[in-house]
Amino acid sequence: MRLRQLATTQSVVFFAPPEVHYSILQLRKRSSWDNLDSSDVIHWLLEQTCPGIELLQPLYISQGMDFCRRLQAAADNPDCLADKIQRKAYLEVLDQQEKQTLEQLYSPTLKAKPSKTHNFSDPQVRRFVTSLNRIKKVSRIRATLLKRSHIRKLSRSVK
Repeated sequence: MRLRQLATTQSVVFFAPPEVHYSILQLRKRSSWDNLDSSDVIHWLLEQTCPGIELLQPLYISQGMDFCRRLQAAADNPDCLADKIQRKAYLEVLDQQEKQTLEQLYSPTLKAKPSKTHNFSDPQVRRFVTSLNRIKKVSRIRATLLKRSHIRKLSRSVK
């Protein structure tokens, strides 16, 4: 929906359940008597969205690495439809190990999983893998820092 005439002939009204209203008030450090405006709602939405995106990073990395393996396999076996040997090599890369736990599949703190295609010779794929590894490294650092802060909070509460 376009809102070109917002503030002239159009307006936006946000409806929220009481728990969301309270959460917005808490985030913006307002009292229950204060009025909220659209900037408060947008700020709350962004604060809710960012942690959700961070939680999905391991899945993004896993899917990205799988995509890179498939792309490299296609580049390494361009005649996989006609040549049986290339087809077999291509299908071996596509075949994924079954019976893995969710932690094995998506955990950002586990060491790199061994894969059938370690060397990414295609420059475009290599750039994407480098980018994914950078994201994975940042994700590991964040996870470590978060664990440390939780441990500190627990030790304070125990004392």
